[in-house]
Amino acid sequence: MKTSPQPPRAKAFSALNMMIVLVTVALVFFLLPMFAKPKPPARIRCMSNLKQIGLAFRMWSNDHEERFPMTFSTNKAGSMEFVSSGEVFRHFQVLSNELNSPKVFACLADSARQQIKNFDGLKNRNLSYFVGLDASETRPQSILSGDRNVTTNGRLMSGILVLSSNTLVSWTKDIHKHAGNIGLGDGSAQQVNDDNLRKQVNSNINLPLRLAIP
Repeated sequence: MKTSPQPPRAKAFSALNMMIVLVTVALVFFLLPMFAKPKPPARIRCMSNLKQIGLAFRMWSNDHEERFPMTFSTNKAGSMEFVSSGEVFRHFQVLSNELNSPKVFACLADSARQQIKNFDGLKNRNLSYFVGLDASETRPQSILSGDRNVTTNGRLMSGILVLSSNTLVSWTKDIHKHAGNIGLGDGSAQQVNDDNLRKQVNSNINLPLRLAIP
């Protein structure tokens, strides 16, 4: 009696096959980061923050007689009454309608400052940037904002820093290691070293300048 032919058996998954799979998976995990898009350096992202802040200030100004909030009364949604208070965050807090999130107020390279999601809880500890109290939209090159590691004595400070034409202003080693970014009255942002920072200060026709540092 003839028997029907048996179907061929599938080959067993060998140890060699398993090794090939494991090596392939390992290579994928090893090589994948090499093809991932690298994140921009912290200083580049910091400059992006200042551009967003500058744009927000200009949007606010366009709705308030072409003036920044530091020169506009709190009765009219400005922050003028807080100029001497030390509460630098007040000048940023009024931008809540112009910005999606207050996270842009903290630089990722500034380990001493914390990002926050809510404008109502904003404090100086959430700010990496100073405000130029004398900035004006009508003077595009006036200093509107910048990294808080600006100084005249080599150390981090808080409060109002007054700069005149003979002031030796510079950046501290903190945050961006003796360098920094500034935002200007026209909404732009620049990376500047010590020399360029002093040139920018001296280029302002209305001296002295007051910087409110958180």
